[in-house]
Amino acid sequence: MRDTFVWNLNDPLITPDVFAQSVVEDYGLPAAYHGTIVKSIQEQLSDFKAHTFDEVPLSTSTVIELAATLSSHSTKDDEKEGEERGER
Repeated sequence: MRDTFVWNLNDPLITPDVFAQSVVEDYGLPAAYHGTIVKSIQEQLSDFKAHTFDEVPLSTSTVIELAATLSSHSTKDDEKEGEERGER
């Protein structure tokens, strides 16, 4: 599974945990993938924060790339694939 999204560093409502739960539910993944997704997001956020100044401006966001091996579980984003074919 691969996905890329923009993360708003200043949004206190959407935590990595909340977002991961949404991904698990949206893709119909087994609950066991929740922790893997949370860890991936947290690691990338930590890496980003390590390279920024002490104060983060209000409009700061970063790109998160989510890649998880889902063994035999297959997922796809139909909307994105449709856009690539020129459909909407």
